[in-house]
Amino acid sequence: MKVGDLIRFKKTGILGLVTEVYDKTHPVGERVKVFSTYEDDETGEHAQVNQWYGMSYLTDCSESAFC
Repeated sequence: MKVGDLIRFKKTGILGLVTEVYDKTHPVGERVKVFSTYEDDETGEHAQVNQWYGMSYLTDCSESAFC
């Protein structure tokens, strides 16, 4: 996974853009920062999230959005 990759979370279908990647040589370990926007199904409100995920979590729960 690298900066600029567009991913899709498998369970929710939400798209995300990889904005930062820390590999295992970094003190915090393998982490990936993903920016995503989505609409809440219940409230209809739009949300923007910029969140860090563990690399192993993302490899299990997401896929390339270009599949």
